[in-house]
Amino acid sequence: METVNRKLVSVKRIRDIQPIEGADKIELAFIDGWQCVTAKDNGFKVNDLVLYCEIDTVLPEHEETEFLRPRNFRIRTIRLKSKLSQGLIFPLSVIQKIVPDFTDQHMSMLDVGHDVTQLIGATKYEAPIPACLGGQIEGYFPNKVPKTDAERCQNLVGEISKYKELGIEFVATEKLDGSSASFMLIDDVFKVCSRNLDLRETEGNTFWQVARKNDVEAKMRFFAETHNIKEFAIQGELVGEGVQKNKYKLKGHDVYLFNAFNIDTQTYFTWSEFAELIDITGLKQVPVIMYQYNIIDDDVNDIDSLLSFAEGKSVLCNDTEREGVVFKSKTINNIRSSSFGQILFKAISNKFLLKYDE
Repeated sequence: METVNRKLVSVKRIRDIQPIEGADKIELAFIDGWQCVTAKDNGFKVNDLVLYCEIDTVLPEHEETEFLRPRNFRIRTIRLKSKLSQGLIFPLSVIQKIVPDFTDQHMSMLDVGHDVTQLIGATKYEAPIPACLGGQIEGYFPNKVPKTDAERCQNLVGEISKYKELGIEFVATEKLDGSSASFMLIDDVFKVCSRNLDLRETEGNTFWQVARKNDVEAKMRFFAETHNIKEFAIQGELVGEGVQKNKYKLKGHDVYLFNAFNIDTQTYFTWSEFAELIDITGLKQVPVIMYQYNIIDDDVNDIDSLLSFAEGKSVLCNDTEREGVVFKSKTINNIRSSSFGQILFKAISNKFLLKYDE
């Protein structure tokens, strides 16, 4: 059920190649909404099928990836010759070097969009969990609730064009750099979860401390009773001391909600339903950058414009670059790219990545 994108490494087509002024050995290759610096002697051409590895991918140790060892094999956002480079591209033949039993017949079947993340043993980078967020484990993240991780806008060039055609309105909220937290009522049991785990209530566990400080369980039970809901979840970002170096300079810890999920109907709350929940419970929500964001009305014509919109100072701390912006459809949608009735994507600030991505 989880909604986390796992296409970290996939087959893509080069849509453009451009020279870099003052550079004889490297050039810019464009893949969907991404751009990455690549060596000219790779011989890539426009329309070539390549293996594209997204930022925050951790590649397996192999002769072909040895140059990434100083970075612990993690792909990051960097600048080369003043050009932003996000991701790596390899010829498709690299697959057979990493996975020798991947036959020529298998190779001939590869096409745009094929996911080879698991095939080559790539994983997604996860920041180390601070000690204050650890604790005893009750179990894995419940499968009744989708995990949270919006798709990056660079992977949705075609979909975003469709949203413009349909005139879909979004709420644009600040993406906070913290630790994912979910609170749930399942089978009349209150659960507190990190991104991947169901946590047992123990002394010193920050997730549970925040839940008890904010009286989350009682507020959720009241909302469920008054709205005839048996099971639901609320999800947010836990921020504060010891979390992602506390970029927002907060004292203590708190959680800012960004979503609510009706387990009974397997749909996300609409924005108005979510706003009602916030109003009734008094819990905090992530900062809203724009309540009525219509892509076509705001003259956003390409991915670069979305990425530019993502840049700015955090509402929580005006000395800190915000991580980015999350765009959430205001109403339930049944188009193909929606997930549990909701269209959700994010634009991560490149200023943030270049400053804080360590």
